[in-house]
Amino acid sequence: MMKNFTLRRSLTSTVCIFILSIVLYGCGASGMFSEGKGEFRLAKEEMNKGNSLKGLDHAFNAIIIDSEVKSFKKFVYTHFDNSLTKTKSFLNSSENTSSISDAEKRVEKLQLLVSIYSKVQQVELPFVDPKGKWEWTTSFVDYSEQANASVKYAFDLIMVNGKADIDASRVQDAYEKFIKAYNKYCVSEIRTETAQKITKYFTDFAEENQKSNEIPTLELAHKAWGYALKFSPSLSLASQSRKGVANKISEIYYKNGLELFNSKKVDDNIQSVDQFKLALKWNASHPDAKKSLQAATEKIAEYYYASAIKLEKSKSEKDKIIALYRNAQKWIPDYKDSMYRIYSLQVGSELVSLKKNLAETRKQYTALTGRINTVSTAVNKSCEVMDMLTYVSDQTRSLNTKMKNVGSTLKAFNLIPIVGTVSGVTSKSLSIAQKPVGGLVGKFNTIEKPFIDPTKTAVHNVKVAVDGLKGVVATTKDVLKKSEVTVATIDDCIKTLKKENDFKKVEGAIKEVNKGLKGASDQMRSLNSSLTTFEKGAKALAVMHNPAKKIKNGLGKIKPVLDKASKVTHEMDKVLKKEFGFTGPITRKDYKMSLHKALTAGGKVAEKIADLGMKAAKPIMNKMKIKFPTVPGVDELKGKLDVVKNEYNSIKMNTVKIKDSYQKYSDFQGIISKNLNKIVETTGCRIHVEENQEVAAK
Repeated sequence: MMKNFTLRRSLTSTVCIFILSIVLYGCGASGMFSEGKGEFRLAKEEMNKGNSLKGLDHAFNAIIIDSEVKSFKKFVYTHFDNSLTKTKSFLNSSENTSSISDAEKRVEKLQLLVSIYSKVQQVELPFVDPKGKWEWTTSFVDYSEQANASVKYAFDLIMVNGKADIDASRVQDAYEKFIKAYNKYCVSEIRTETAQKITKYFTDFAEENQKSNEIPTLELAHKAWGYALKFSPSLSLASQSRKGVANKISEIYYKNGLELFNSKKVDDNIQSVDQFKLALKWNASHPDAKKSLQAATEKIAEYYYASAIKLEKSKSEKDKIIALYRNAQKWIPDYKDSMYRIYSLQVGSELVSLKKNLAETRKQYTALTGRINTVSTAVNKSCEVMDMLTYVSDQTRSLNTKMKNVGSTLKAFNLIPIVGTVSGVTSKSLSIAQKPVGGLVGKFNTIEKPFIDPTKTAVHNVKVAVDGLKGVVATTKDVLKKSEVTVATIDDCIKTLKKENDFKKVEGAIKEVNKGLKGASDQMRSLNSSLTTFEKGAKALAVMHNPAKKIKNGLGKIKPVLDKASKVTHEMDKVLKKEFGFTGPITRKDYKMSLHKALTAGGKVAEKIADLGMKAAKPIMNKMKIKFPTVPGVDELKGKLDVVKNEYNSIKMNTVKIKDSYQKYSDFQGIISKNLNKIVETTGCRIHVEENQEVAAK
């Protein structure tokens, strides 16, 4: 036992130490492993892009970081030889290339080969698959001499091409090549010499081309002096000459501008502005260009202003005149009184539209007011009819149910001897009265939900809209009065405006009032049309008023009779179910039986009991002799109920239109009021408007 225990404790300790060593190794190596994994991810990405040497370079980095990961080594085994073969092929074919791009690729590839082989020396070769499936190794190759030679070759090639560009006046292309050669491929030993050489290329070009009087050539010279300063910042000759060329270009633009300024054509004057601006761009301190620019701007503005004045006197096209004034303002904002003239023209035309729209709105208002009065009567009548129909429907349905219940009881009595002779007459009278009522209930069942109920809702909705319209129309009266007074007063008030912002406010407000008036007119016209059509439907519904009223009155007469019949039949039913009896005089035996059974059974006992029971039943039978009156108007209403069905679609459609137009009409009225207030406040005409309103009210 002791031995087994010792063995178990020993194994447990070993396992714990093993687990602990794994944990400790993981803590220490996790960062390194993650870094190697990151390099391997970059290796695969570059290989997928076609950059095989970059991929191999990253793969060797991963192996150096963590040499135990077999996938890193397998990657090298898979790609190294093929990548090297392709690289060597390219290097051989591009050895004396004239392509700058290929020369730069050679530099990149050879430098990568130097990097890769330096890392080959840092790893343990060969790479062997643990399962023995593959093995890879290589020998060290020193590419450093070829790499250095490729850098020099690329440098020389780019410099030659740059010189060719500058000789062909491609100054910017030359600069881009020279800066690349200098920054990427120029070794430290010749950097000063190279900078001087490039500077001379540019200064020679600039000195030759600055003699020209052509602006494009002078601009190239100016660029060349600037590029020379990039490589020799302290070269004073370049700084001074560059400024001199800029001044020369500025003067040419200025002279071109003067020639165009002196022309009598406005298009030439406009071009002169561009020339003066360019003169100032090249020399912001030009002594005359700024003054000439201002003079040209004023000349152009005056040309458009004077042209507009001339057309305005001849009463030519308003839009053309406004466009000329706006052109004057484009060159000089608020030039003279052009702003006032523009808005006077615009507001004037808007006022003409305002007066027309106001007259049309007044016309539609008058028509709508008259229509609302007649429609209101028709709507109230149709609401009364629809409410009465609902009442009649409920009451006839209740009456019909009650008639059926009483009728069922009477039919049961009809089968009973003696009682049946009386109940039969009453039952027949009830049946005659109930038949048309049942027919009306059937008709109601067919059309009430699909037609009567929604028509009633529609009619009541229109009543709400019409009642609302009465209030809105009353407000419209005040709005129209204020509009008419404002229009009568505003002409003189507008002439006092000075600020452009005030003109814009008034113009915008008048436009909004015009929109509101036009919108209100359109909606009043639409309301008038919809209300007219609705009124026809409402009047059609009125034909049901009289028969419904007859039924309502008739229900008042038949209900007491039906209540009496119901009470009597109930009493009779109780008597028939009641047991009557007697004691036999000889047998001294008790006999009992219900009156209903005694009347239907045979024998002396039943006959004796029937005689006893009928003494109690006779007074009730006398009361059962009831004649039911018919309900007047039932057949008439039944025949006219289809009117609801026929008018339903028209009423429904026009109800939607009325509600929609009513809402829009209310909205437009709000727009009118809001913008009338804005006009009055902006023009300062409040006092005049209020005075005129008081006069109009009197």
